[in-house]
Amino acid sequence: MSLDNVLAVAAAAKANVPLLVLGLLVSIPLIVFGATLLTKVMERFPIIITMGAALLGFLAAEMLLIDPAAVTHFGTISERAVTFGGLLGAVVVVALGSYLSKRVQTTSSNRL
Repeated sequence: MSLDNVLAVAAAAKANVPLLVLGLLVSIPLIVFGATLLTKVMERFPIIITMGAALLGFLAAEMLLIDPAAVTHFGTISERAVTFGGLLGAVVVVALGSYLSKRVQTTSSNRL
């Protein structure tokens, strides 16, 4: 269980210790069960990992282009350019991940 989950449960408990303990006792098994379920789904359908990486690349590129500091420095970027940047970010992340994965596989097979 990550620190942000613990802080969220503590904030929801509002200094009520029994509620905090109950929240932790309920949330820890839920997180473990959810992580186990998600791991099994990813093992069965590995495309989910690629889709998740593409989504992260898309969102990261979009956030970079609409960040207030970038807007201050470069000016307002059109919505079409932001969408294109997001798509480019998704492609870059998936391509880089595929390349690195293949590189690790060939390196490990050469060692055997």
